[in-house]
Amino acid sequence: MIYRATIKAYNQDGTIQILRANSDLYEAKVLGDFKPALESEVICGQVGNNPEDLIILAYYDEVAKVTQVGEKRIYSTKDGALAANIYLNQEGVIDLNQGEDFAVKFNELKAGFDQLKTDFNSFASNFNLHTHTATSFGSPTTPPPSSVPPITIQPTTASVDNAKQEKIKL
Repeated sequence: MIYRATIKAYNQDGTIQILRANSDLYEAKVLGDFKPALESEVICGQVGNNPEDLIILAYYDEVAKVTQVGEKRIYSTKDGALAANIYLNQEGVIDLNQGEDFAVKFNELKAGFDQLKTDFNSFASNFNLHTHTATSFGSPTTPPPSSVPPITIQPTTASVDNAKQEKIKL
């Protein structure tokens, strides 16, 4: 048998107190790894011949349903609103939390950035050591300034280390 019920409480042992439409309170187990909010409407299935052996098969919440055929969405809620979201769409894109930015392979990004930093610092060092010598100067059309400040390039201390997101692994 299939029943419609409302979640009323969570027990210490992992079972859930549900209120069935006939106003009887029952214990049920969750089928899968999810924990709907209290007062969520659930669909329960009876296991075997005992009407008290129930498992929760599905639940309903107020989060907008956006998946198309062939897609999967996993999400969590807080106070009835969407909190975190993983959306696997038809194009093979994994969208995390509304997908407003792109993920990168941090180790590859850091290796490329560190090479660029090394190349720049080598250039800066060579530039700073570079001088021109001349035995004599010709007559310029305008006299040179009395002093020309030396140009130096400072080595960079730039880093992408703070961009690393420890909570998302590719």
